[in-house]
Amino acid sequence: MLSSRFVFRPAAVVLLVTVLLACCCSVQVVLAQAPAATPVASPAASPSPSASVSSTRPSSSAAAAAPSTSAAPVSTALPACGSSPGAIFITNPVSSTYAAVGSSINVTWTYSSLTLPQYPAKGLVVYYQRSDTAITEAGWQVAVANIPPQSKTVAWTIPSLQDGKYEVHVVADGVDPIARPASSVATCVPDGMPGPESSQQFVIQNAAPLVVYPDTLGPNSNAPSNLYLGSGAVLAAAGFAALAFV
Repeated sequence: MLSSRFVFRPAAVVLLVTVLLACCCSVQVVLAQAPAATPVASPAASPSPSASVSSTRPSSSAAAAAPSTSAAPVSTALPACGSSPGAIFITNPVSSTYAAVGSSINVTWTYSSLTLPQYPAKGLVVYYQRSDTAITEAGWQVAVANIPPQSKTVAWTIPSLQDGKYEVHVVADGVDPIARPASSVATCVPDGMPGPESSQQFVIQNAAPLVVYPDTLGPNSNAPSNLYLGSGAVLAAAGFAALAFV
């Protein structure tokens, strides 16, 4: 009974094959227009701090000539006049600090346990100098002056500088071997007085300009793909409907 009712229709078979081929083409077009996965660039490795160039400032030890690259404070005290000199320890900036020209960073410090509470008595000065070239006594420039003696932090707005590695230098009550001012040249640190300190190397950079790229993918950028996919579905439905009525 079933075989007598079924009639082979070559036209319907041709129509069905045509519909299936159209669907396959639609899927291929959709896949071809799918946006390629954007490769994720691996983060650039942070530049490792290079060893500090030897300073011409007098130093009591070899460790004072090249600041440590660790995050710990670095001490570069003068020779002691007595048996218990104090010291300054700069806690910021450190080797991982990156600052932009025109921005403000906090220079922070603390004192050793041998520093007497009455010091500094007059005030502090923060200097800066580029340190990935040779450090010179004349190269230190004033960053912030007239800092109250009770302060342990000060904001420094970075002036127009070249990209490079820099250090800051904190001096209390003018006790410093680099003769600033020239009338207060210090050759040793008195007992209880905090000696000068230079920071670790840190990076100062000019801010890179923002690059604007045109938006080539609008909110309906996947509309052609959806159109092809919808057309394939319509053709498939039309093919099955034609078979049903044959």
